[in-house]
Amino acid sequence: MELANDLAMALMNKGIALSDLGHHREAIDCYDEAIGIYRRLVEVEGRVELENDLARALMNKGVALLYSNRLSEVLQCFDEGIGLWEMMMAEGKVHVAPLLIKGLGIRFELKRQMRDWDGAADDVRKALACVMPFLSSGSLTEALAREFSKFLQRLRQLTEEEWTALASALGEDAELVRQLMQSWSEDAGG
Repeated sequence: MELANDLAMALMNKGIALSDLGHHREAIDCYDEAIGIYRRLVEVEGRVELENDLARALMNKGVALLYSNRLSEVLQCFDEGIGLWEMMMAEGKVHVAPLLIKGLGIRFELKRQMRDWDGAADDVRKALACVMPFLSSGSLTEALAREFSKFLQRLRQLTEEEWTALASALGEDAELVRQLMQSWSEDAGG
């Protein structure tokens, strides 16, 4: 059982190395093998403690697929990985919050490039829903503050035309987002 987990982790690491070297097709093959192993461990053998690893493998595969311009497959991987992190958060596994915010930021960027402003707005709302309970309770971790700061930086980098489109999709949430973009300081953590 542990050998399968070790193999999946080794395949993930190999995929990351191959992707870093620009060998995205080979990286995708490694991620596919790792995903298959993690799916069996999580879904068949009930190893729920490996859900985070499955989510990471899916996100890594999605990033590698970006280089092949296979956008529907990219979104499928991102949606499943983010969905796993959202499920884990709902189960009280708040340690994945920084990864969820990072994943939402990656998917937001893709939706921005696709001009899917409704989808991008949904990711902004999900990021806010993830972070706000930590902000209001004063329990924002350094890792979560860092990832949320990066998310807000993506928003700050929008052109005026992009911000207008996103704000329209956000509706009444746009003002809260605008305030956070103006007031958030990574050093202050919020």
